[in-house]
Amino acid sequence: MPAPDNARRGHVVLRVLLIAVALGVLVASAVMWWWVRQADDGGLATGQATTSAGMEASSS
Repeated sequence: MPAPDNARRGHVVLRVLLIAVALGVLVASAVMWWWVRQADDGGLATGQATTSAGMEASSS
């Protein structure tokens, strides 16, 4: 009866794949949350430089 063994192996592979995808989405969400939080706080150098340059250009 090789069919049940193949089915079980397929389920294990599918479970591992879905867990890996779920962890990847979780990590990506955490990184994006951190990135947006840093941008809102003005912690990113590029965001500060762009904002400063835009304010200097508009005031002159």
